[in-house]
Amino acid sequence: MDVISCPCALHTDCGPQHILIPELRFAVLTSNSYHHFEGTSTVHASRFTDSASLKAHRIRITFSRRTCRELLEEAAHATRSALDIHNELESIYKYAMDFDAVQALAEQTAAEILAEIG
Repeated sequence: MDVISCPCALHTDCGPQHILIPELRFAVLTSNSYHHFEGTSTVHASRFTDSASLKAHRIRITFSRRTCRELLEEAAHATRSALDIHNELESIYKYAMDFDAVQALAEQTAAEILAEIG
């Protein structure tokens, strides 16, 4: 039976965010502020947390969430800027570029590397 485990792209050290078992038509999906999902059955993890501890750290948690959101927005802006610069540069050289030759060189280099590591 195939099991598909989907890690969080933002927090790769936190374990899977979603687990899917296609053969059983079953999935456990995380729903949060980054990706929202409404399924047929919902388990609220808050009932498994220590609410007193969370309350004691509420200000820090709120600050961390706000900071995370702002950093993600800044990263998205930087990525958009990098793409704009890439597209501008590509518009200059793409007509003189031999993409088939680059692809052939990439395949040759990959083959040499694979032959080396055996």
